[in-house]
Amino acid sequence: MRTAFAEKQLIDTILRKGKRLKKELIQGPGTLLRLVRRRLRITQTQLAKISGVPQTNIASIESGKKRPTLATLNKLFAAMSFELAITPVCSSSPDELIRAQAQKAAKKNLDPVFSTMALEDQIPSPRKIKEMINNEAGRLMESETARIWDE
Repeated sequence: MRTAFAEKQLIDTILRKGKRLKKELIQGPGTLLRLVRRRLRITQTQLAKISGVPQTNIASIESGKKRPTLATLNKLFAAMSFELAITPVCSSSPDELIRAQAQKAAKKNLDPVFSTMALEDQIPSPRKIKEMINNEAGRLMESETARIWDE
């Protein structure tokens, strides 16, 4: 079993590699299937025969009319001697996403406090509000809990 640290390193490495993919290289499954099939000079009928997936399904997947299951994609790519790899691509790092979400959660947690303070005419300065939100976000991030994603 992987430790939390090893998992963090693994996903961070995968995401760094995914981030380096140029946007124009990222293709939907149907387009990617068609490109690989054509590159190997395999017809849809031939792919249907070797994969066991009906040709009409292959045509629908390639045209984007049908969303294939992961099992179907694996079967089609395996029939062409390819292993299907899924890479999540995000412009931000997980730490950046966590930090941004912690800020949102902190603001949500403190909004009732600020509302009460406003009713009592004790609203803090904008700088103090920002400081309080940052402190709460830091506390939430240190707690290593999934609560920051609760809406």
